[in-house]
Amino acid sequence: MTQVVASAPHSTVPKPPIAVSLRATDPLTLAGLNVLLRNRPELQVTDDEAQAADVHVIAAHRLDSRTVPMLRKTAAAGSRPGVLLLDEINEAQLLLAVECSVQAVLPRSAANAEQLTQAVVAVATGDGLLPPV
Repeated sequence: MTQVVASAPHSTVPKPPIAVSLRATDPLTLAGLNVLLRNRPELQVTDDEAQAADVHVIAAHRLDSRTVPMLRKTAAAGSRPGVLLLDEINEAQLLLAVECSVQAVLPRSAANAEQLTQAVVAVATGDGLLPPV
């Protein structure tokens, strides 16, 4: 005789939030990133640079002499993926960003809390969002 066992209902245990570090080339942009992401339930913004983050978010106007060292330093600290917010990027700069573990690039001027959160979640799960160049 075969016994049928009912499966347990699916658990709704919440996933732990994704730890996110924020970097920007100016304090106003950094404050804006904090406002956009601080209260998102899927994310936990880390205040301490030494604290391990699952994803790094870096915002700048363009990939320049201030941004490239920031990207390289972040990439050297570990192989955590990054989301990059820029006003403009060309093909060579995109390749450099990818070499520095950037997996998503969003236009800075059009990014909002929802888009940025979706990009962070996508990157944390191994996906990428790269613009056509």
